[in-house]
Amino acid sequence: MLGNLSRRVCVKAIKTRPVCVLTNQIRSYAGEEQPKTAEVNKAPKQRRAAFILSGCGTLDGSDPVEAVSLMIACGQNKVDNAYFTVYNKEIEDCFLHTTREIDPKEERITQKESARIIRAAPQNLERLDASQYDLLVIPGGNGNVRTLLTLEQHLDELDEVVIDAKVKQTIQAFHQAKKPIVASSNAVVLLSKALEGSQLALSVGKFTDKPLVDYVENTTGKPVEVSDATQPKVDRENAIVTLASTNAVSNVNFNEIFDGAREAIKSAIGLLKQ
Repeated sequence: MLGNLSRRVCVKAIKTRPVCVLTNQIRSYAGEEQPKTAEVNKAPKQRRAAFILSGCGTLDGSDPVEAVSLMIACGQNKVDNAYFTVYNKEIEDCFLHTTREIDPKEERITQKESARIIRAAPQNLERLDASQYDLLVIPGGNGNVRTLLTLEQHLDELDEVVIDAKVKQTIQAFHQAKKPIVASSNAVVLLSKALEGSQLALSVGKFTDKPLVDYVENTTGKPVEVSDATQPKVDRENAIVTLASTNAVSNVNFNEIFDGAREAIKSAIGLLKQ
């Protein structure tokens, strides 16, 4: 009786169920061990980039055009972005970008200014865990050499130049983990200071200030390479991609900055695949 019932169930299932499901079902009725199903190919892990910002404004913070270009380039390459800055750091000598002169009445704080670019509050750099991200991105802008590093304040006393401790620690963590670092314009100075003596192959633009170039060469122990806005320099040994960007020429077009950012992010992703 039970055998007849099983046959009826199987015959009925043939008309309505896929063959693979039916076969396993029949084996189950017969007490046979079912074969293991093949694993479905998992989607590739979503890559993540951590950005370090230093405010908003090319003269005293992160350059908005460079920052947004790099952000978009990450998105186009299916990279999720997270944004960080040093919290509660006062931006000295705030500039009026209409006149390019210092505004003595203006007071700005890093996280409030950085939020202007990303339309939300950035995270505190203290919370950045390099193990949770695939690459580090630092856009250019004078905030790199005025707020995150004191190069502008000590051009005549280079031995007195100090880098923010957490910025240094973050750069070193990515470098030690051999995770790509992308830096545009004068953000290369942060790399040269944080990784002092590491023989880095970095790129600067034709119109980069000579004191900045001299400082980078002195701290890395290696001559810098002059490049244009659209062609990044890739240091494969150190997993570093640098981009001249706004310092490439005296009047670089925004689309050139974006083209360079796109190539820089592509290059960084290429380093991840090695």
